[in-house]
Amino acid sequence: MSIIVSCINHKGGVGKTTVCAHIGYALAVHHGLRVLLVDFDSQSNLTRFFYAADAVPLSLTDVFSGSCRVQDIILSPQPNLMLLPATLNLTNIEHSLTTESNYHALGDVLRPLTGTFDIALIDCPPSLMTMTLNAMSASTDVCIITTTDRLAIEGIGAIIQAVQQVQQTRNPYLALSSVVVSHFEQRKAVAREGLAIVERYFADGTVLAPTIPYSVAVQEAIWHTKTVFQHKHSSKAGDAFTDLTAAFVERYLPNVPIAFATIPAAKRPAKKTAASKKASGTAQKPKPTATKKRSQASRSVSA
Repeated sequence: MSIIVSCINHKGGVGKTTVCAHIGYALAVHHGLRVLLVDFDSQSNLTRFFYAADAVPLSLTDVFSGSCRVQDIILSPQPNLMLLPATLNLTNIEHSLTTESNYHALGDVLRPLTGTFDIALIDCPPSLMTMTLNAMSASTDVCIITTTDRLAIEGIGAIIQAVQQVQQTRNPYLALSSVVVSHFEQRKAVAREGLAIVERYFADGTVLAPTIPYSVAVQEAIWHTKTVFQHKHSSKAGDAFTDLTAAFVERYLPNVPIAFATIPAAKRPAKKTAASKKASGTAQKPKPTATKKRSQASRSVSA
């Protein structure tokens, strides 16, 4: 059975889309697994993570309205990586999912794709209402993505209640199986205190390591419609996402044969200190004289 993970939090700005995009990319490209990303948020941020807004001719709205098949809307931003895109008009179908007969509408949409992916990640809207409940009804697992902010932590109880509601009324096989902490700033004491609270909240090892640090490199990558792996993998965020993806494989896919693995080096080489240079016998280059500086400048100008 394929694993379907709803990535949820009813608070916005906690990094759900960024985590979905990076883990999905790394599972497909670095681990060779077949990955399905589902953009189930009318903000369509996961779709626009990989594509310009005007580059999506068909979306989930067209499938729900009966205009086309789910196979017709699949995009493939990378080998082994499939995306079911969303657009702003996804809000138009939300009201139709509130009736009991449509509790499993997303599951019905995904059913024809059974066997074509090893794991699916559903990027849910920042809400615990209709869309998120429908996503959890279609899922095997839930991953809470949170920050260590007080408001985010205080909302965890409501998320757990929503998961329990779905377990009791719609999907008894649903498991709250992982928590990811993003936008983490290790140097701040308040962030470390918040992380300790989250880890105590889930004392059973549900919180995956490592945390994902706040990163300028990730923000730059998003501006260029790239993952941090493509933009600047040699970064703390790239290292963290590499290790977090390995934790995802261990948690969700321990027995799935991996087609190939091209996992990049997770750690950047340590910078050499003056002492290490001296110990290794590396002589420091003499500083250029004024004449050399001028000649270098003239060469750069002429070049």
